[in-house]
Amino acid sequence: MNRAQIISRMVRVVDHYIELGVAMPDLKAPASCQVTINVTDLAKSISFYQAAFDAVFNEETSSFQFGTWPSEGFFLLTVAHEPNEHGKHEGPAGVSRAEVPYASLASARGRSGCAQRVS
Repeated sequence: MNRAQIISRMVRVVDHYIELGVAMPDLKAPASCQVTINVTDLAKSISFYQAAFDAVFNEETSSFQFGTWPSEGFFLLTVAHEPNEHGKHEGPAGVSRAEVPYASLASARGRSGCAQRVS
């Protein structure tokens, strides 16, 4: 195949993509359902997130809830400020946690809820 034929073939392929698009598989990546943010000043943090997201703070869970459980739109933003089973919260330098729905982790043996990932 000479250079002109190669370029001609490449142009046909590009034309095909322009006219018909490129088939892409549906992406099914796990999404977080909860993120815990470590803070040193709880009152300031609550005020900030209320203003930023126009959200209501639930003192019982120390979280802002978005959406309804169980749905894809469900998300918790938890504000950690006191020591718990994970130890003392040291503000932004402390241990952070993100959680993904069990359903996203190969159904986790039929249970519903969140699985924890600590970083």
